Amino acid sequence: MWRVLFVIGAIVAGRTAIGLYWEGPSAFFNTETARVGNWREAKLRPACSIVREQPAREAGAPARPHRVSWEDHERALELSAALNCFLITQTNAVCDRNNRAYVIHYIGEYFSKMHEMLATAARYGDDDVRAVRSLWNAPNNRAALEVLDQHIRYGKLHASDFGRSAPAQLKPQLAQWAKATDGCAGLRPWAPVKVTVNW
Repeated sequence: MWRVLFVIGAIVAGRTAIGLYWEGPSAFFNTETARVGNWREAKLRPACSIVREQPAREAGAPARPHRVSWEDHERALELSAALNCFLITQTNAVCDRNNRAYVIHYIGEYFSKMHEMLATAARYGDDDVRAVRSLWNAPNNRAALEVLDQHIRYGKLHASDFGRSAPAQLKPQLAQWAKATDGCAGLRPWAPVKVTVNW
């Protein structure tokens, strides 16, 4: 009996890990609202998939800091490249309900990974913390976070979109602009933009 339960648990854990790796935290997002749709139907996913394949090969990608694992470095670059594509390359993609469902949870994954890597670096000292901060402060990151701030200011992303999962780093902005009017109103429907990479 216990062996059967162990096998079932292993299968569930394996599927969970695969879902998180390929889909990000959106793998578990199923609640739909008037503003947030079904992440499985997000056309943004295939539109930006190429930037997630080999982000370390992208021109200008930050080098791996000392003591940062290859896996963490690759994941940080992937999250940065994806967020940049979601928010900048695919202009106004978050105005589509299904895309919004995918993006808001990828944002959560972005900040979660940043927090995790900074916490690990803190155990080794200030030099390591500065190195990790530098990785997360690359041009791709700064550009994406600037547009994210604009999306919040202009109501394209609301606090209610995140529910209880809003990253702590965004809560002050989300609270400040909670009454912002919907910046997506009146815009043309989003259409995917072809993405190119500089490998």
